[in-house]
Parts: sequence; structure tokens; C-alpha cells
Amino acid sequence: MNEHYTNKEIDLMLEPIHEKLDKILEQTTKTNGSVTKLKEWKSFITGGLTLAAVVILPILGFLAIMVIRTNNQLATHVAATQQK
Repeated sequence: MNEHYTNKEIDLMLEPIHEKLDKILEQTTKTNGSVTKLKEWKSFITGGLTLAAVVILPILGFLAIMVIRTNNQLATHVAATQQK
């Protein structure tokens, strides 16, 4: 049981483990790259939705109110003109 191994023998025994670790590192690097791209995409979408909520929707709301008011004023004007 008290076998003594040389450094070279130990290195040879550990080689399969090092190969597996290299493959794990390679796959982890690929996965991290994919996750980073997904996070960037999520940030882009989140930013776009925030822009829409903060800037575009209020502008559309304002324009809708202006159209409704103009339409009501026009209807009132037409009704008043027809009564004359």
C-alpha cells in the first residue's frame, strides 16, 4: 500500500483529469459568452420598453387627447353652423 510514485507517474495519472478540466473550461467559456449576449439583449429590450413607457406613451397620449379635443371642437362648430 505504501507505493511511491514518481512525479512523471503522477502527471500521467492526472492527465485525464486535466483534459476533462480543459474541456469544462472551454464549455464554461462558451456558456459565459452566450449568457453575456443574452444579458445584453435583455438590457436592450428593457431599455426600449423603458423608453416607450417614459417618452413615447405620454406623447401618444397627448396626441390622442389633442385629436379628441379637435374632433369635439369641430363637431361643436359644425353643429353651431348647421343651426344658423
